[in-house]
Amino acid sequence: MKKLLLPLVFGSVALPVTALEKQVVEAWEESLNLPEISSDVFDSYNMSANNARNARNERQQRRRNNPWLYKNGPKRTRIFSGIELSDNTYGNRERRSEFKKVLFDGNTKFHPNWRIRYAMNESNVSRGENGELIDAPTRWMKLAPRFEQVLSPTANWFAEFEYTNFSGFGRSNQGGRLNNTDTYIIKVGGNKRFGSHNFNAHVDYRYREQSFYIDDGSEIDETNNYETQDPRYQIGYRYRPNRHVQFQLTRNQNKNHLGQTNLNQFGKVTLNHSLSNGLRSEFSFQRNKNFNKDTDTGYFINRYTFLNTYRINETLQALLEVSYRKYDRFYTGNLRGAGDRKQLFTKAGINFHF
Repeated sequence: MKKLLLPLVFGSVALPVTALEKQVVEAWEESLNLPEISSDVFDSYNMSANNARNARNERQQRRRNNPWLYKNGPKRTRIFSGIELSDNTYGNRERRSEFKKVLFDGNTKFHPNWRIRYAMNESNVSRGENGELIDAPTRWMKLAPRFEQVLSPTANWFAEFEYTNFSGFGRSNQGGRLNNTDTYIIKVGGNKRFGSHNFNAHVDYRYREQSFYIDDGSEIDETNNYETQDPRYQIGYRYRPNRHVQFQLTRNQNKNHLGQTNLNQFGKVTLNHSLSNGLRSEFSFQRNKNFNKDTDTGYFINRYTFLNTYRINETLQALLEVSYRKYDRFYTGNLRGAGDRKQLFTKAGINFHF
């Protein structure tokens, strides 16, 4: 009996296990029998994704290369408008005060390599201890297109053509005197940065044409004076050990139409501090030596400047500058000129950035 029951028991146990294994295997095999995605459909999915990605990259590249074509691009125009006041006392000349209206002074970048600078101001000068002599208004304007080329993240060069015009009356013992001066300047320079160190240099060539009209009450005498200057150069160096301190050295030299060499060299120290409310303050001290090498005549100049700017919003910034400048005259022979000079200078206005 046992011999008959044992095979039946083991058989009854083995049969369900075998059936279960078969079901598992069949289910596993069926799981591999997925509907096939054709290669055409798969490639179309890739092409659509690639096209969308490429279009997005092209839009970003266009924004980087042509930001002025998009309303959300970076700001490209900065213009200052305001007033300037200066009061000058001399050791050998009557006191002079100047009130200047800066109509606009700014620049606009209209291409990755091109920008244009422009400025215009009008000024009135009063003379004498009580300001009793008032000169007629004078006007000055500038227009200067500029080409800029970036050579590397730390180097660039530029070429600029500048035209300036000065016109207006100045008083003399004979009466009114009209001066009209046109100046044409070609300037080429470059800039190189080495970490916190910055080096820049440029050279320029100037051509000047002046016309004077003297009115003595009966006739006007016109005199033309054409002046061509030799190329002048400027070399500057700036070191900024941190965001609040910088040191600067600059030297520039030029020859005038008389063949005399004028040299200006100065050192400058600047301290600045910015607050979270948009206020930025800067104090600077500058020491100049400006002289004529041929006559050994010129000035030692000390400048103390305190500058404040306040950001009103993303477009407007208020500016206030107060400066005291002391000119110590040195000369040989009888070339004393106006003598020593002291100047109190104030500038106030609004910067527009858009």
